[in-house]
Amino acid sequence: MLRPIRSAGFLLASWVCVSSASAQQSRFSATPFVGYAWSTPIYDHSTYVIGFITTSRTSQRLATSAAAAAGARLEYHTGPSWSLYLEGSYSPTDVELVDTRAVTGPSGPIDESFSRHINDASVTALTIAIARRFQSHDAAPSLALSVGGGWQRFSLEKRDRQCQPPSSGGIFCTPGDPWNPAYDFPTLVGALAASYDWTRRTSVEARVGYTMGRADTRGSQIEPLPEVDEYNARRKLWVRTTAVTLGITIRP
Repeated sequence: MLRPIRSAGFLLASWVCVSSASAQQSRFSATPFVGYAWSTPIYDHSTYVIGFITTSRTSQRLATSAAAAAGARLEYHTGPSWSLYLEGSYSPTDVELVDTRAVTGPSGPIDESFSRHINDASVTALTIAIARRFQSHDAAPSLALSVGGGWQRFSLEKRDRQCQPPSSGGIFCTPGDPWNPAYDFPTLVGALAASYDWTRRTSVEARVGYTMGRADTRGSQIEPLPEVDEYNARRKLWVRTTAVTLGITIRP
């Protein structure tokens, strides 16, 4: 008589444990995504100096190109409306420095120069954020608003200065790239996402993310701009990155 009761009790306890474990597992979700990202310049500065006889203008702009991006997000759902997530993304791109200089005298241009340096680069971002989900009814797509912080790294391939061995014509040197190999800075992050349940365990998500942080260009060879204007050269610039992505959320 007691054996069936004990067996029934054991089965009930096992079912409760399995249900509890499943509920805990269902709190997590993973979202791989791909998309497109673009950033404002890492460095952008212009000067206009009026001298006794001449006027000089300089402009320098260091920026990465818009490029494809890919990443993944691991999310922990604390309830039906709130969640915490960790997200990482990577975007291979290229970097370009445009340097324009001109000196003008009373009779017209005295000296003008224009140069472009282009090389490979990449942008890596890591984000920790909290999200709030809104949904009117089950059949409608849900909206999620998230805010948080993170870290962003612009890795720029840098060619060093190279000089040929001395010859009868003297030493010939090729200048290296004037930027730093990398720019790292903390960021503030915000995102708006819309998701639609595809199946009971998967959903499709479209997201727009916005990241901003201050890049410190001190130490790079592109500064300072002319000494008479050194006090006016910005050493830090707000870098803003916008990303539009499409992902598939998987719930265990």
